[in-house]
Amino acid sequence: MAWTFIDPARFAGTCYRAANWIELGPTRGFAKSNDTYVAHGAPKRIWVYPLHKKARLILSSPRPHPDLPRQEMKTMTLTDVDAAALFARLGSLEDPRARRGLRHSQRSLIAIILCAVISGAQGPTAIGEWVKRLPPAMLRRLRCRRTADGRYEPPSEPTIRRLLQTIDIAALEEKLGDWLHTQGVAEEPVALDGKTLRGSQDGGHARQLVAAFGHTSHVVFNQVEVADKASEQKAVKPLLDPLTLAGRVVTADALHTQTETARYVVEDKQAHYLFTVKDNQPTLKADIEGLHREAFPPQHVTTDKAHGRVETRRIWVSDKLNGYVTFPYAAQVACVEREIFHVRKHTWSPPICQAFTL
Repeated sequence: MAWTFIDPARFAGTCYRAANWIELGPTRGFAKSNDTYVAHGAPKRIWVYPLHKKARLILSSPRPHPDLPRQEMKTMTLTDVDAAALFARLGSLEDPRARRGLRHSQRSLIAIILCAVISGAQGPTAIGEWVKRLPPAMLRRLRCRRTADGRYEPPSEPTIRRLLQTIDIAALEEKLGDWLHTQGVAEEPVALDGKTLRGSQDGGHARQLVAAFGHTSHVVFNQVEVADKASEQKAVKPLLDPLTLAGRVVTADALHTQTETARYVVEDKQAHYLFTVKDNQPTLKADIEGLHREAFPPQHVTTDKAHGRVETRRIWVSDKLNGYVTFPYAAQVACVEREIFHVRKHTWSPPICQAFTL
């Protein structure tokens, strides 16, 4: 179902009504300002348009519609034992808040924030809405404040926001990363990636972070700040040193395809790696091209149509590396080739070898 807003002070929505859009009514008259909402006193009108003849039935059904795409999500159950272990780790964190007027313990608030983020909440507003929906048993497990009548009271969104603004984030990341590695998310592959923080520009330079996060849960296990993009390579060791990676797979882009990084991941962390090879490693790329993938058919082929083009991807995999690839601990090589047909122009783009992976 598509939706839009109409300002009744400027428009009557005649064209939408003529196109069979449905008017639902006015908004409450709030506008978003940073991470909060401020009343502006000018409500808009909400209009929707069903994109499916059974849109209402599909959207109001308690079960997902069989025709809709479904994504498998990794879940994590917080038992009493897990909660006790988490609170034990959080006990040593210093509480920066003034003691006067405190209603919720810092450990309880941090546990709530962690569980909300793992559940998909982003930002203090979403965390506050998430905790309001928790049943009493979960509020008890998260050690929320208990009122005089025996009920468990969840913290408000401003309380959560104030804690996030004052807490020592570095110390918190260390404690939470240690606890997360005792949970099921510690078994999933770990990705390394660098990002520029939006809105962090100070004196012409924005802050750069390199993070290690789970492929499925998207939980950040650890992150370190770097001076620029070129400094990401030196950040790998301090980033992964606190993590337990034995038997797991570490993935990274072409920037981290370095012999020192490969040896560190395998020898020091007892893990496996999946690195991308591009033009920044010309000798290694040439060695991989010497495997002559054209001599055998691709092991996997996919074809997708979207955005006016048909895209075909072919994947070759080879473990016959003797005499060709001498990269440390490389066991096999995969090549991904992409070929695009533009439907409107009826033209082909030449095949592009996107990348090799080790």
